[in-house]
Amino acid sequence: MNRISASLVLYNTEAKIVEESINSYFSSSVNGDLWIIDNSENAKYKYLKSFDSNITYINSGDNLGYGKAHNIALRNFIDKSEYHIILNPDISFNIDVIKDLTNFLDLNTNVGLVAPRAIYPNGTPQSNGRLIPSPIHLILRRFFSISKLNLKINNEYELKQPKDSNYLTPVILGSFMMFRNSSLKKIGFFDERFFLYPEDIDISRRMFDKYDNVIFVKQHFIHHHYQESYKSFKLLFTHIKEMIKYFNKWGWILDSSRKRLNRKALNLEK
Repeated sequence: MNRISASLVLYNTEAKIVEESINSYFSSSVNGDLWIIDNSENAKYKYLKSFDSNITYINSGDNLGYGKAHNIALRNFIDKSEYHIILNPDISFNIDVIKDLTNFLDLNTNVGLVAPRAIYPNGTPQSNGRLIPSPIHLILRRFFSISKLNLKINNEYELKQPKDSNYLTPVILGSFMMFRNSSLKKIGFFDERFFLYPEDIDISRRMFDKYDNVIFVKQHFIHHHYQESYKSFKLLFTHIKEMIKYFNKWGWILDSSRKRLNRKALNLEK
């Protein structure tokens, strides 16, 4: 069995940024096979196959969405590797990130999902570990971002208090997710009903219900994080539509496990 596998989903991403992400992966002191799933109709990223002999390139011929495309790779690797990494095409990281995360998972068998902390290109922190959102969280973040009430709620929601050591989080954003495949096999892959946006919330909370999710603070990755849904009305509409699907699945007000899992992350369990 191989130690590491990874997948990367592309759709209209700037080539230079994609190449930086791929180079980060293969420059790592520990790496493995990488599947690139190209959701474009014209196979525009086929040339990336030549970057390394361990790349498998798949052109879906259609925009399958984020989770469904990653599931193509997950189904292939679930019994072939110990750990699988979900990579965004707009990230970069140093040579020891994957090695350190692998060692951490080796030593902590209760952890099913781990990620390094995220930073912006200018070095400021970015929140990639979060609580499970309620509808009010998302409404406040979107439409009342400068209110004092929102700032207080948002700081808790994004777990922004300073962290000097690794910490639990019910949600790890999909920009960088490293799964233990034996745990992933038990909780299931990405829910393909979600096209984009809540698929990482959904799979994270399912993992956190059975195992631990951890942000590994001694390592970081750089995430360009364009927040396209804040700039495009079309993507804003997609975001709203997908979150409606999410809350229809888990509950709008009466979400039976949201409070319990958030309390677990905040160390409020009795």
